[in-house]
Amino acid sequence: MDANSHEQDPSSVRPPNQETEFLSVIDGLNRSLSTFNSGPKAYLMLLIEQFGGTTSANYLLKPFQEIVDRSKFKYSGATNRLIEDYLMNNHVPNGLITRQTNVNRDGVDEYSITKLGYRYGIDVAARMLWFENEYPIRIYQIFGATETNSPDKIHSPLVRAQIIHALGSSPEPLTATELQQSNSLPVNTGIGPTLYELIHSGVIIRHERKSSIQPNQLDGNRLAVYNACRSLLRDRNPLTIETVISKMGLPVNDIEIQQTIQGAINDLDVAGLLSQTRYEYTLSQSGKTIDDRLLKPIIRILQGELTEESQTVTAQVKQDLIKHAINSFKHYALDARSTKHAELSTIMPQIASFLLEFPGSSITDLAQALGQNRGSLQPYLNEMINKGEIVKAPINKKDFCYYPSESKQEP
Repeated sequence: MDANSHEQDPSSVRPPNQETEFLSVIDGLNRSLSTFNSGPKAYLMLLIEQFGGTTSANYLLKPFQEIVDRSKFKYSGATNRLIEDYLMNNHVPNGLITRQTNVNRDGVDEYSITKLGYRYGIDVAARMLWFENEYPIRIYQIFGATETNSPDKIHSPLVRAQIIHALGSSPEPLTATELQQSNSLPVNTGIGPTLYELIHSGVIIRHERKSSIQPNQLDGNRLAVYNACRSLLRDRNPLTIETVISKMGLPVNDIEIQQTIQGAINDLDVAGLLSQTRYEYTLSQSGKTIDDRLLKPIIRILQGELTEESQTVTAQVKQDLIKHAINSFKHYALDARSTKHAELSTIMPQIASFLLEFPGSSITDLAQALGQNRGSLQPYLNEMINKGEIVKAPINKKDFCYYPSESKQEP
């Protein structure tokens, strides 16, 4: 049944003036991807438009439930509250939907598409649903959950998109350090867990990097910096400009020394002699498809370039919204939290694999990468420590980071 067939009280309150532009393309990408990181969220955006741009959760529930039933997605608790939670936790805080109380309808809360939502949100939501209908690639598997501890509110979907787009824009493989320094869409947060997830989702490919020079080819200054770096890494200490200078017994606050040592560290990093540059990354074929057919068109939309192709995509999705929604709900069912958790028997091998790639990770990094919570991981970390498979080192008085044991990692 089409959503337009559901009658509603025509009296509605239009939203007050809202933002008409994102702060930047990065801001728009962050907010759009964290809103539409799954099919059900994208569907709700287009469903509200079908209701004329303003409606209540009560009117949205029936068509939403119909898609749930037809997709055979065992969605626990498809209720008004679920829809309100979706909207209030995603669409509303990101400025694409606004909520207001309609005093003409006994104080019913109504949800309306904002100017920002009409200008960008509709087309981005349609692109998401279209992509899942055209390709056997799941939106949620690409972008993941939206929780963030970043003070800048940088969400996981944005970090993943930045990595994918940076790799798609580079003619050469990139290291983690190069990805963080990318001028295309700069990554502003630690990316180890995200790289791990994208590797195991089949989006990017990891390659072992060969050092361009050997330690015995280094001159005196760079050799001294190299030895200090390797000593810090072996002792499970953080590798920063300050710790390297201190390890070398030099004045930490001397600007000229800082610049010299930083240059030497950069040279060693580029040469692949430091542990964080042991690997480099490229996009898989799926990753290239995501960049070309999903991210690049969304970036163009956010830049104000609504191409004829994007208009056609939006029109196709609107014309057969139910078909696209059913397919997208089926995709999301495979990634929903109730069906996603890994078998516990695989946890320790996954921990070992992750720490080999990203030594020095915290339990928070591990939890994010493996889709588990910190409490469930701690017993496995303790068991692996007791078996001598991993070791831990203090970060501060309360927290620890973890490394493979010496027998599992190159010195």
